[in-house]
Amino acid sequence: MRRVAPFIGTVAVLAFAPGAVAQAAPAPTRPAAGKLTLSTPRLYRVGGRPVALARQTWRLVAAVSRFVPGQFVKLTFSRNGRVLKRVTVPVRRTRRGAGSAATSFRLAGAGRVRVSATHASTAAQAGMSARGRVDVIFPSAGYGTGGLRVRYLQRRLRGEGYAVHLSGTFDNQTGRAVIAYRKVNRMARGGPANGRMYRQLARGRGSFHAKYPGHGRHMEADLSRQVLALMNPNGQPFRVYHISSGKPSTPTILGSYYVYSKDPGYNSLGMLDSNYFIDGYATHGYHDVPTYAASHGCIREPIPDARPIYNWVRFGTRIDVYP
Repeated sequence: MRRVAPFIGTVAVLAFAPGAVAQAAPAPTRPAAGKLTLSTPRLYRVGGRPVALARQTWRLVAAVSRFVPGQFVKLTFSRNGRVLKRVTVPVRRTRRGAGSAATSFRLAGAGRVRVSATHASTAAQAGMSARGRVDVIFPSAGYGTGGLRVRYLQRRLRGEGYAVHLSGTFDNQTGRAVIAYRKVNRMARGGPANGRMYRQLARGRGSFHAKYPGHGRHMEADLSRQVLALMNPNGQPFRVYHISSGKPSTPTILGSYYVYSKDPGYNSLGMLDSNYFIDGYATHGYHDVPTYAASHGCIREPIPDARPIYNWVRFGTRIDVYP
């Protein structure tokens, strides 16, 4: 007579099944951690802070250190406690596994714009936040003004190669740099730093471009624009100055020459720190330097600019004088 297998074997199989299911269950996942940072590409920074012009449209970028699909960042712009713009922007993948969300903004007036970015906590990514600010200035400055708009102007002029101290006040040297900038860009030669100047400077435009960049370290006297440029060996301007050359009845000689004599201090004609390049023609400081050609043939420089130019020029420095 055949014996039937004990029922206990089946019970053993059923007892093992729950253990198998427990091992296959996925472990709970944690939301991805990350860091949120703010930036304003192309905005110039003064003292480490981004500065925009009134009515200038600028771009704000919120960068996420770790990209997770389907995430959003809320961006809020406010001034003096009043919300000016609030927008929710999707995070898009960038390089190296990061992500970013961006929007544009423009303020009609001046003031400090505070920006906040918030990424709410989700099942896929942890919560993050970041804050920043942008100072917005009126694009205008004249004698006696100061503050951030003048510091911005001076640094931008210096960056384009114009001779200006970073004093923070619109002083005489700033005024001369503004005249030189106006001359180089064929603008009216009088008046304050206006919106057109600021907008060009904000785009990094308006520098002097050498006619003879291959001449190495040299000077260029552009008589049509009435400026003297001290050029670096790489063909970029070191400093650009407002000058006055020979009037029509006593024109400045044209051509390419080399400084053969240097005369420090004043001479009997009231010429200061003279650099002679041919015969009696020289670049020198003088008490009267209008915005137009008015000299007896020399290249006049404002008195405060004479010594810096004299110190830069060496024996044998080339000067190209052209109409």
